[in-house]
Order: sequence, then C-alpha cells, then structure tokens
Amino acid sequence: MSDKREQVNRVKNPLQRTILLGSIVFIFLLCLALFILFNIVFSKALYQRYNTQMSEVLQYVYDQIDADDMQYCIDNTIADANYEEFQLFLHNVVNNLGVYYVYIVVPNDDKTKILHVVSATSDKAIEDAKYDMPIKAEMDYPEDITRRYLDAFKRPDVSFFESNSERGVFYTACKPIINSDGRTIALVCGDIDISIIEDITRDFTIQSVLASVIIGFIFVGLLQIWFRSTIIKPVKALEESARNFATTSQDEMDLSELDFAMPEIKSHNEIYSLGESIVIMSENMKHYVLDINDAEARAVGAKKQAENMSYLAYKDSLTQVKNKTAFENTCEEINMEIKEGMAEFSVLMVDLNNLKKINDTYGHQKGDIYITGSCKIICKVFAHCPVFRVGGDEFVAILKNESYDDRDALFVKLLDEFKKSFKDESKEPWERFFAAAGMADYIMGKDKSIDAVFQRADNMMYKNKEQLKKAYNVN
Repeated sequence: MSDKREQVNRVKNPLQRTILLGSIVFIFLLCLALFILFNIVFSKALYQRYNTQMSEVLQYVYDQIDADDMQYCIDNTIADANYEEFQLFLHNVVNNLGVYYVYIVVPNDDKTKILHVVSATSDKAIEDAKYDMPIKAEMDYPEDITRRYLDAFKRPDVSFFESNSERGVFYTACKPIINSDGRTIALVCGDIDISIIEDITRDFTIQSVLASVIIGFIFVGLLQIWFRSTIIKPVKALEESARNFATTSQDEMDLSELDFAMPEIKSHNEIYSLGESIVIMSENMKHYVLDINDAEARAVGAKKQAENMSYLAYKDSLTQVKNKTAFENTCEEINMEIKEGMAEFSVLMVDLNNLKKINDTYGHQKGDIYITGSCKIICKVFAHCPVFRVGGDEFVAILKNESYDDRDALFVKLLDEFKKSFKDESKEPWERFFAAAGMADYIMGKDKSIDAVFQRADNMMYKNKEQLKKAYNVN
C-alpha cells in the first residue's frame, strides 16, 4: 500500500509548470499576431485617412483653378498674373495642409515624359534644395510611373498610387482638371512622403505590442497566483483526503471480488493522482445505489431542461420574439382554421430599411441595436399580436380579434412611428429606426392558405419600400 502511495505522489509534469509554459507560449503567439494585425489594420486605416485628406486638398485646389485660363497658359507657355497668384496659393496649401508637393502636370503619350505646368514645394523640401519647376518643364520619368499618371488622366475621379523617383518615394494622389468643353487638360497632384506613413505605422505598432506584452505578463502572473491558491492546493488536499478514505475502506472491507478498470489518463500530474484516488473510492462505493430522491430530482431537472429547450427552439435569440420555426407552426394552425371555415386574420409584413448600411458603416453590433429597436416599435404597436422574426431584417405579425378590427389604424400608427424615429436627427444613425410595411387580409372563399395572404402582404411591403426609397433615399 505504501509503495503504491509513493508511486502516485511522483508527479512528472506539474500542472502549475504546464500552465506557466502554455501561458508564455500563448502570450508570444498573441503578440506576434497583434504585431501583424496592428501593422495591417493601422496601415490600412492610415492610408484611408490620407486618401481622404489628399482628396479634400486636391478638391480645394481644384476649386481655385480656372481650367480655361490654365489651358491657355499650357498652350502658350505664358505665366500671367493669374498663374503667379495661383503658384503662391499652392505654396500656402503645401505649407499649411501637410502636403509635401502640390503640382499640375500633363502626361505625354510616349510614356517617358511628363509636362510640369506649375508646382509648389514645402519649406522642408526647399531646405533640401528641391525647388519649384518652371512652367512647361518636361521631365523624364520611369515608364511605369508615367503609365500611372496616364491612367489617372483617363479616370474621372481621384487616383492614388506610390511613386518612386529621384525626388524620393511618395504616396501620390491625382485628380483630373476638366475645362469648359468637358476635356481633361491636366492633372492636379499631391505627394506625401511615404516614410512619414511608415514611421507612424511602426511607432503605433511597437507601442501597441509593448502594451500587449506588459498586460499579457501581468495576466500570466495573476493567473499563476490564482491557480496556485484555488486549484493546486485544493486538488492536493482533495487527493490526500480521497486516498485516506480509500485506504480506510480497503482495511475494513473485503474487496477481493471487485475489479474496477482504471481508465487511461495520459497526463502524469496532480490530476492523474486524483484520478487514481477517485478510482479506489469508486470501487468502494459501487455496492451502493443512488438515492431515490436524487434520481427523482434528476428526472425533474431533465424535464425542465427539455421544456426550456423546447421554448428556446421557437424564440429568436436577438429580439426575444418568436422565430421562423414558430411562424411555420402558426401557419399550419391557421391553415387548419381556414379548412374549418373559422379563419379571420390579417398578415403584416415588415422589412427594415438601411440595415445593410448600418452594418457596413458602423458594425454588426450597431446593426443588432437597429434590429432590436425596430422590433420594439413593432411589438409596441401590435402589442396583442404574435410577432415573428422570419429573416435577418424581416418581421411578420398575425392580426386577430381586436387587433384585426383595428388593423388599419394600427398599420398607419406603425408607419408613423417609424417615420418619427427616422426623422429624429438628434439620435445616432443606428437609433433612427425605419422600415417598409405591407398588410393583407384573409379573404374567405378565395384564399386557400395563409401563403396567399402572406404573398399579398409581401407585395404591398415592396411597393411601400419603393415609395420610401424615392421619398427618403433609403435602401
């Protein structure tokens, strides 16, 4: 007996050490993943921010350009008073709006030269001996860069690309200049030094990862303290108590006819030792039967669990109204009423507007707020009707009895509630609920099933949706 006790107590892989090593590996992998993720996400966000900034700068410059006068200067190589004033304006734009270069160019079809019309360089670039280029200065560019300018020349909107020239590596934005004849005569362009974007991205990523490392190691330390006090010590105490109880039982009982198979446990830590103790205890306890009250309690618990699962099967987890399965069961019941000639009801169909826009713009969490808020309006108006969520943005209500008698007034009230919510500009976009709706009545003798009524309500809803699109520009 003592030999067996010593064998059990020899722990090859302490659980605490395993948790520590696992936590360190997890923190390392987490930091690596965060480094990659932060670098990608922040870089993308930063480029998007610069895209917006450059677009606004170029639009600001574009609004100051007289395209026809610019065309005259290009054709005649004349720098008139307007030209000089415009170049001074570009200098102010560069120095005040955080752009490295702003310039106007005309790309040539030979794909090797670009005609510079006017340019402005930041004070920093001037300190680096980089100056404005004279009017109509034809510059040599690599063919791939020239091709990008040509592509931007042919597009109606702003183009973005990276350019590598003797001036350095820049992130370039180009917007076509269109004269009064509708022809593109040149490109107004702006450059940002790529190194600035890279420095910001690198600094943010390093700071984020360092913060994650610090938080991670603090978490590991706290986890070790908690694990040692709440798991290791209790398990060891439980193991010793169970072994003492098993040893006492073996001394007092004849267990020669008992043979309990030990399940395979591959881990050789405290859990393995606890497993052996439980096996011995199980061998001593297997002559006993479960208490009848305990069995009855389990049966009652199983029954309640089954009832709860049945309830959840017909409930929408987000809005807490009935789901599509419940709606299908209700349809079967109504179809039976139709066959028996006892049916009198209306079907309301509601389709939420702008849900995709909310999800795409503000995230699905805000979209869920939008769905639940819209559902509350439906449930408030049709408080005495079963409401079902049959799709991501679709709800159905069945109107009977008093609600059926007041159906027209309730339908108008529903539309008014949604319009009132949508027009409340003091709320966030995901709190301005709006929906299209349609309602149809069951016609005895004509409708053979609820499907026909549902289809008419659905058609009315789509007509209403088209009206709202024209009136309020929703989707």
